[in-house]
Amino acid sequence: MTERDAVIDTFLAGNGWDGAKRSPLPGDASFRRYLRLTLGGRNAMLMDAPPPQENVDAFVAVARHLEIRKFPPLGL
Repeated sequence: MTERDAVIDTFLAGNGWDGAKRSPLPGDASFRRYLRLTLGGRNAMLMDAPPPQENVDAFVAVARHLEIRKFPPLGL
């Protein structure tokens, strides 16, 4: 297990996704990687964008915008 995997484990455990099945999704031409999460009939996608290679401010802004407008909770 890498240090980054430990960070992801802690994040998932703190947001109700502890023990979720993780399936990798195709990436893009960046440092980001994506995982499909499945747990008890729930599905989600995790974007791992390790700092300092990635700036996630725009992604967080969109997530908060959607959450304020009553879209399903995003775990932020």
